[in-house]
Amino acid sequence: MSNPAPAPLVRSPMAAKLCGIQPQTLRQWRTQGRGPEFILLGNQRGRVAYDPRAIEAWIAAQTRRSTADPGGAK
Repeated sequence: MSNPAPAPLVRSPMAAKLCGIQPQTLRQWRTQGRGPEFILLGNQRGRVAYDPRAIEAWIAAQTRRSTADPGGAK
C-alpha cells in the first residue's frame, strides 16, 4: 500500500485567502508565532509556504462554542 501524494504547498497570498485574512496579517502573525504552521524553503530569507492540511487544522482549532470559550488557539 502506498502513501498518498503530499498536498501541494501554497504560498502566503493563497494561504491568507484560505484563512480569510490579508497577506500582511498572515506575515505579522508569522513573526508573532501565531497562525498556521509554515514551511521555510531555503535559508532564513527563503520562501514561505504552507501545507493546506496545516491551514485546515489551524482553522479547525479556532472553532469555539461561545465568545467565552478560550479554546486552544495559539
